[in-house]
Amino acid sequence: MKKIVFKGKRITIEQETMMIKGKETIVERKLGPKVAIIIPLLADGVLLMERNYRPAIKKHLFELPAGKIDSGETPIAAARRELKEETGYEAKRMRFLFRAYASPGMSTEEAYFFEARQLKATHERHLGDMELIELKPTSLNKLLNMVKKNEIRDSKTIAGILYYAKFLS
Repeated sequence: MKKIVFKGKRITIEQETMMIKGKETIVERKLGPKVAIIIPLLADGVLLMERNYRPAIKKHLFELPAGKIDSGETPIAAARRELKEETGYEAKRMRFLFRAYASPGMSTEEAYFFEARQLKATHERHLGDMELIELKPTSLNKLLNMVKKNEIRDSKTIAGILYYAKFLS
């Protein structure tokens, strides 16, 4: 049996009674949206990063552009939309790379990663009410060093940077 125990503006928490290892167990999960994460490449080895304020943790984080995939929207359409809204850039080439669960022990949120190349500045950013984003073009070498020093703390960004470094650079 499933039931919604909390429904807020941005998150929903569901409880479900399940049989696990022969015992009835209550499982709680955050019903997360699907999200698109973009690895935008400005030039050889330079990625367009963001310094973004995250109210939930009250900190600025160094991140890849990303955002929720709206109902009825394809992951690639969301990636294109989010890239333009957050950075003011459009990509001539957008390619799906991989998908992963953000935190499968407690959430259904799934992330779709895209590579964006041949960027063109449109100067048309449309930031949401909670978005305080500063653009930070950064070399891959610097990003890898930041990951190593634990200066990048966003898991989706770490996954995207390491994937790019290992398989695309």
